[in-house]
Amino acid sequence: MFELDEAWIRQRVAAGASVGELARDLGIDATAARQRLEGLGLQTARQRVLAEGRAARATGARTLTRACPAHGDVVHRIDARGSYRCPLCNADRVIRRRRSVKEILVKEAGGACALCGYDRCVRALSFHHLDPTDKAFGLAVAGVARSLERARAEASKCVLLCANCHMEVEAGLRSVALHSEADRG
Repeated sequence: MFELDEAWIRQRVAAGASVGELARDLGIDATAARQRLEGLGLQTARQRVLAEGRAARATGARTLTRACPAHGDVVHRIDARGSYRCPLCNADRVIRRRRSVKEILVKEAGGACALCGYDRCVRALSFHHLDPTDKAFGLAVAGVARSLERARAEASKCVLLCANCHMEVEAGLRSVALHSEADRG
């Protein structure tokens, strides 16, 4: 029976099974599954990644080349928690977060250009500060990487404009009337 288990375990590990999956399929707990793997000299893919990271940290390595499921072989960088992370995945997460925050802010600002009513593409809409002296940060530059509450506070000082109207306002060809707090809130 053990030989059958051994062949089956080797096949499952090669197919990418996790310790939890092996434990469930064998009807044992995760500790027993880890011990069985260790006795066979096997490691799951996750166990190999964790061991590789421990070994790299022990040598003081700040980077580690490994396969990322989304980006292939990439030089991973160590983060503040001591884990090696794919910088391309991190960039993707930041982009998704920024777009999500912008979508929330645009919706809360009415969803359309205050001057012409344009509303087809969120990326073509931007926030124009009504009083430049009151500007703490630009929402399009680094602002949307801040907390949603800080971005909301900054957006409350702005009017939503499409790219064309925004450029015309910046060039002095058009103007936006300063709204009272009651009009903006």
